[in-house]
Amino acid sequence: MLAAIGCGADPERAIGQERSATALTLENIVGRQAGARQAALSPDGQWVALTGEGPQGAGIHVVRVAGSGAPTLLTPGSNPSWFPDGRRILFSRENDLWAIPLEGGDASRITTDPANERAAVVSPDGSTIAFYSTRGGHQDIWLVPSDGRAAPRQLTREAMADDDGRFAPAWSPDGRQIAYISNKSDYWHDDVWLIDVASGKARQLSKSLMAASVPVWSPDGRRIAQLGNAKKDYWYEDLQDIWVVDASSGAERTVKMQVYATDSGHNL
Repeated sequence: MLAAIGCGADPERAIGQERSATALTLENIVGRQAGARQAALSPDGQWVALTGEGPQGAGIHVVRVAGSGAPTLLTPGSNPSWFPDGRRILFSRENDLWAIPLEGGDASRITTDPANERAAVVSPDGSTIAFYSTRGGHQDIWLVPSDGRAAPRQLTREAMADDDGRFAPAWSPDGRQIAYISNKSDYWHDDVWLIDVASGKARQLSKSLMAASVPVWSPDGRRIAQLGNAKKDYWYEDLQDIWVVDASSGAERTVKMQVYATDSGHNL
């Protein structure tokens, strides 16, 4: 199954504005007028969490994959991702990180900082959250216990010069490494990097990318796939191929997919 990931405006800004009269359904989640984005499939494959605007309002919605019911609005926010047990959803609100049970209820705040904090993902064992924050002056990856009871610690150093919403960290299946996109070696080029969570030692993995986004690990931890284009090709509008990089050697290969759709602001 494919989950749709949108690149539209921040839905939190839509809170308080006129609600959409269009009901959100699985069929129109990726439609041009659906107003749904940032879809995330639950670990058991039974639910989709998404950011959208519907009759109930704007924010995080959940909907069963098998069923005809309309998505249910859980809470205002954006950028949903699942805890490994599938019982809670992590999300962003007011530049901080929050968590809410799948069945709804009160959301718990995990971070409190004036900086922009987003693109949060939970480690495979559920103990730690990796997220991007500008609290250190650059866009870097920080780690915080998933219960929020300890202060976050900075993992990367100057991963990106600017706050860029295209990127999200990706935990390796064993939870020992995080893959991320950085222009640290060359401001004009994005490449895939790996960092060891315990030691903080980072290494550049890819060498041939001009722009890249959305790294994803293979289940066996041997490869990393991401949207990207070669240095000889044109800029971000051409992020339409899938690049697969060997996590050990850095060997690269391209899968010609043309997955980027600029007309609707959505991609698959």
